[in-house]
Amino acid sequence: MAARKDPHGLLHDRLRRLHHPRPPGHRGGTALYQGIRLADGSWTGFADVQAQACDIGGTRAAAVAGIGGDTHVLAITAADDTLRHTVRKADGSLTRVTAAAIDTDLHVVAVADGKVFHTLRNADGHWTPFGDLSAVAGPLGTVTRAAIASVGGALQVVTVSGGKAHHTLRTPSGHWTAWGDVTRAAGPTGPVTGVAIAGVADDAHVVVATDNGTRQYHSVRRADAGWEPFGELTGHLGGGTVRSLSAARVDGELQLAAVTADGKVVHTVRHADRTWTTAPVLLPGVPGPLGTLSLTGTL
Repeated sequence: MAARKDPHGLLHDRLRRLHHPRPPGHRGGTALYQGIRLADGSWTGFADVQAQACDIGGTRAAAVAGIGGDTHVLAITAADDTLRHTVRKADGSLTRVTAAAIDTDLHVVAVADGKVFHTLRNADGHWTPFGDLSAVAGPLGTVTRAAIASVGGALQVVTVSGGKAHHTLRTPSGHWTAWGDVTRAAGPTGPVTGVAIAGVADDAHVVVATDNGTRQYHSVRRADAGWEPFGELTGHLGGGTVRSLSAARVDGELQLAAVTADGKVVHTVRHADRTWTTAPVLLPGVPGPLGTLSLTGTL
């Protein structure tokens, strides 16, 4: 029997913020690849997304989310900062349409000019206008990273600003809570440079990279809104410097992937008994070292 397809992992070559100045006439050439980790733990080869959807002239950032059996892919074009969207259907095909999922809604959070914006795409394909989260969750300093997850029916958002991680959530009714300092709730760390979040049951698992990626920590925001103290993850991610993190819930477990400074990918699973299983990821079909990744679970 063929192994069931679980998470659709999306890897692309270079991460920048949504808005990033470039010299006049600059044209990016960063590629976007997609692969799948099967239920038996093996990985498929990685395919060039632009070759299957369309050539958008390279990407600077990307995100993915699973809705049903489909994988929704969002990418920022390298040439003109346009936000593009496509869907990898459950049968493997791609449909061109112009990434955490809650029920059948696709929520998107983007960082631009140091601010955080939110939109959603509902099941009939309608997009709401981008809204500045500072208007609903309060002002922050310059934001450099953001990660989102569906947790217990709510959208939870973690950002990096001023070397700290900040958290807010959008309730099912559409209300946003005020930003909270994650390190004040889960314990102090060095300056935060990267962040990932995933919902497992009604808990939010938050992972941060600190000290320029040389240390990594994990915490859980429980359903009662209390936080577990940060625990260091260095032993589970190989002890190297991490420059990109992504997390997802798959079959009731936390799956975490990281790109290390030497361009390799390490993948680890936190099981229900709180033990971790870690293994490197081979990348057939992806030429050259990697810069960032995005991970999602699909049914």
